[in-house]
Amino acid sequence: MAEPVKITKLERQLLCDLAQSDHSSDGHGFTMWVGVGYESLPMRQVRALITTLREKGVIHYSPPDPRNDEKAHIGPRAEFIEGGERKTNKWGSEWVEPDHEKFGGDWNSDPFTDGIHGFRYMNLEVIQ
Repeated sequence: MAEPVKITKLERQLLCDLAQSDHSSDGHGFTMWVGVGYESLPMRQVRALITTLREKGVIHYSPPDPRNDEKAHIGPRAEFIEGGERKTNKWGSEWVEPDHEKFGGDWNSDPFTDGIHGFRYMNLEVIQ
């Protein structure tokens, strides 16, 4: 197994916000629209954290699409998610199916320890 990626407490907070967003509960994995109110941190800080998490290879980022009135969205890469069966979508990206029996959790569950919405973060280490 590869060494865990080191993340800061603030990066951890953004990843918790992501996991606890309304969109993460719909069965398609941890995902969050950016700038619609799921963030517990100021947007300036959120944008900086998105940049550092992308540079570390922890999350993917889809820019906004104003033509279709879509906000930017973020989600963790599959190697940082534990859940059910792993699959590959038609574009070649790995996908992790939810495992609600193993990681049921409730809205206040810690996605790093208990899991929530069928998933739990893995391969991440919070530094002090």
